[in-house]
Amino acid sequence: MKRPAAHAREMPGTGGAPSAGKGRPPGHEPSRPADVVMARFVLEAQFHLLERALAAWPRRAAALLDVNCGSGALLPFLWACGFEVDAVEADAAARARAQTRCPSATIMAGRDDDLPVEDDAYDWVLLHLQEPHRLVPALAEARRVARRGFAVTFWNRHS
Repeated sequence: MKRPAAHAREMPGTGGAPSAGKGRPPGHEPSRPADVVMARFVLEAQFHLLERALAAWPRRAAALLDVNCGSGALLPFLWACGFEVDAVEADAAARARAQTRCPSATIMAGRDDDLPVEDDAYDWVLLHLQEPHRLVPALAEARRVARRGFAVTFWNRHS
């Protein structure tokens, strides 16, 4: 499968930073006000960290694949940074939420160790490693798919 065609830049309904639960799987909302405050703080910290880490990546017309995107909390941010964004996520409910958060992206079903795209299909790959025991095959897939490079994140409750 080739990389999907470029998408429109307009992204309605993405106002504000989405919430993510501290130490919760993607797609699960925090239940207490203190959890919401902490989740927003953590997500903002992740945004700033990624912004600095990806600052050297050229973005004009650059295609980025977000692997293990969860519910898509980072997709609007990556799109706003100037990337043409698509994503891969194994969980169907999380994919649906990600598509709502970033309507211009193609959200594909798949796993990090078996990406549903051709070799060199994207300029950049952002791999959110979820299962450390799949590190080697996930890195091999990110390398296969990325023309220019990739970055790996590992978010956990200590991040």
